[in-house]
Amino acid sequence: MKKVLITEPIHQAGLAMLQDKVDVLGPDLMAGGRYKKFLPEISGIIVRAWRIDDLFYDQGQSLEIISKHGTGVDNIDIPRASKKGIAVTNTPTANVNAVAEYAVTLMLSLTRRVCEAAASMRSEGGDDGKYRIIGSELYGKTLGIIGLGNIGKSVARKCIDGFGMRVIGFDPYADAEAVSQSGITPVADVDDILRRSDYISLHLPLTESSRDLITLREIRLMKSTAILVNTSRGGIVNEKDLARALRENLIAGAAVDVFEQEPPGPDNPLFTAPDVLLTPHIGGQTGESLKRMAEQSVNNLLLFLDGKKPETLLNPEVLRRGQTS
Repeated sequence: MKKVLITEPIHQAGLAMLQDKVDVLGPDLMAGGRYKKFLPEISGIIVRAWRIDDLFYDQGQSLEIISKHGTGVDNIDIPRASKKGIAVTNTPTANVNAVAEYAVTLMLSLTRRVCEAAASMRSEGGDDGKYRIIGSELYGKTLGIIGLGNIGKSVARKCIDGFGMRVIGFDPYADAEAVSQSGITPVADVDDILRRSDYISLHLPLTESSRDLITLREIRLMKSTAILVNTSRGGIVNEKDLARALRENLIAGAAVDVFEQEPPGPDNPLFTAPDVLLTPHIGGQTGESLKRMAEQSVNNLLLFLDGKKPETLLNPEVLRRGQTS
């Protein structure tokens, strides 16, 4: 029976699918590096946030597939996996609704000053906060979305249909017809999004071209009343620049669910910045989403190990080398 390593906990529904099909090596082996002695025997990996480093590629002589539990694959070196003949898959639709809902949740929390109001109830009994805390409405405001994949389009529809917002967007790779059907007005570049938007929501993968996409230079283009929301990937927004911008009141606020280092270190400058809502990368953390991601990542793995092609195979070139058909 082939061995499969699961680097982090997954939903029970996914584990049930693996029963009697493979020999599961659980997340408990990751502590203290105990998984390392099993690497030469492992045929598949199901991974969430764990970085698949050199050791996996160098010692994984039997490794056939790395199945990502989630959408972003910046913790997997796909070109290197391809050279080794290792398939890489992901679950691009499983957490769309969860992350889209969370992005809107963060927008609402900031604009209605929910955290501040909740704190006032505990410290002041609500008397002072009732008259001091005045929020804003999403209705009629302009939302700029950078990255118009499944999540970006879902956020757009929720904000247009649910809150009467105007939505503009930028994504040079997006299907123009799909963008139009989502009610999004495409714009020419990121700078145009930043200048025109009351809210900016990021929904793009971390690549060499998107790293440090938002620095102090870009933030200076934004309205002083603007709010920035990042539920995509850490590294897209320069954390030091964002913290400085918040201290200098260049924008009204920001919500950050993703960090360049996860978990962020205690010296992360955003921890001491004002007007920022920080959460520990939980955008996709709903029971429904976790179940879908577990089932889809397991299904991808089992299909490939059975000689079949998963729908979300990210490096199809491995098929041409005879790994599967």
